[in-house]
Amino acid sequence: QSSAELCQPLYPQSARGDQAKALIRSVRSMSCCNQDQQFLIVTILCYLAGIFSMWKAFFFKPFKLFAVFTHELSHAIAATICCQRVEGIEVTWSNEGGLCTYRGVQGLRVKCCVLPAGYIGSCLWGGGV
Repeated sequence: QSSAELCQPLYPQSARGDQAKALIRSVRSMSCCNQDQQFLIVTILCYLAGIFSMWKAFFFKPFKLFAVFTHELSHAIAATICCQRVEGIEVTWSNEGGLCTYRGVQGLRVKCCVLPAGYIGSCLWGGGV
């Protein structure tokens, strides 16, 4: 075989076009959804495909580290509100993780306030920024 033959696509152009048309027909023939719902489903799937394909890309790292920082900052704010002494916040570059350390009386009320504060605070920070 020549190199030109090896570089040819597996399916001819017309076959790929037919596959795309069949996919569009199958999405349009979904009886459970109207046209707006189909558009929403396809849009969400495209966003998810884009996010999953680029998740390990270098340019996302600052955003992920900022999310980790706001998560740990929320733990620290909740600990301060519960009259605890925050000793430090760490955000690591290598594994994109974090740690908030605080000292004080470790009662059930404090734990019930500080532990979920990371997730709740991250949502609030994300909504505010």
